[in-house]
Amino acid sequence: MENEIVVNVDSGETRVALMEQSQFAEVHIERERGKSVVGNVVKGRVSRVLPGMQAAFVDIGLEKAAFLYVGDYFDNTGGEQDSGPRRGKGRGRHNPPPRIDTVLSEGQEIVVQIAKAPIGTKGARITSNISIPGRHLVLTPWSPRVGVSRRIDSDKERRRLREIVDRLRPKNLGFIIRTAGDGVREADLEADIRYLNTVWQAIQIAHAEKTAPCVLHCEPDLPLRIVRDAAGPDTKRIIVDQAETFETLKKFIDEFVAEPKPQVDRHEGLEPLFEKLGLEAQIHANLERKVWLNSGG
Repeated sequence: MENEIVVNVDSGETRVALMEQSQFAEVHIERERGKSVVGNVVKGRVSRVLPGMQAAFVDIGLEKAAFLYVGDYFDNTGGEQDSGPRRGKGRGRHNPPPRIDTVLSEGQEIVVQIAKAPIGTKGARITSNISIPGRHLVLTPWSPRVGVSRRIDSDKERRRLREIVDRLRPKNLGFIIRTAGDGVREADLEADIRYLNTVWQAIQIAHAEKTAPCVLHCEPDLPLRIVRDAAGPDTKRIIVDQAETFETLKKFIDEFVAEPKPQVDRHEGLEPLFEKLGLEAQIHANLERKVWLNSGG
């Protein structure tokens, strides 16, 4: 089956439609004001330590300080002295957490990830257990192990996937093989490892160059997320109507998608892209209360 991904970027709103055999399958919409901070990797500064609560407040550059519980933090230094984010040793599954005031102090700079967005009067919830998703893998930089999703049942497939990832990965980085990795080619796993390693290297560079509070990494915009998670051997073409997004997606496909790569085209006509392909009518039809099925029902 040949699929296409259609990307429309407009002022304040981005839409990405997935087409299967020239038929509309689904649409994803992202509005500029609705972007989430969840998943962002940030360099924060501890603003207050609360021993009685076994927690700390951390300035991460948002309006309200973020909340860090001791159970969501472990020492990332690992005894090393380099300037980038460092691999932590963790604290063992059954060991009790240390006292918060023995591992954190006011003014200390730490690398964390936003786990829950701020809501109402509460600040964001953060963790130092960083994980960065790819299509088939999740990068876990603090734990140099290879894990496999429990939903992959076949022992033979689990061994195959683990062997491939363990052989291809940088040995200081850990990965979890997602359920989506079941049955995928070695070339696709290698491309995912290359992408996630590039992201982590960029985080390390930003960590060394920037001062807290600052964002070190945020989830890509909608078009790149969809292409990352959906473009595969059966994707024939990606069509984009905005120059900057076109260049971003073309670069990603060239560097991080295994052969056969989808063709990336730029739509430059006067007629809006979604209207030209008949997507506007199909989207509106699917939003109506009554949807007429191809079978006549």
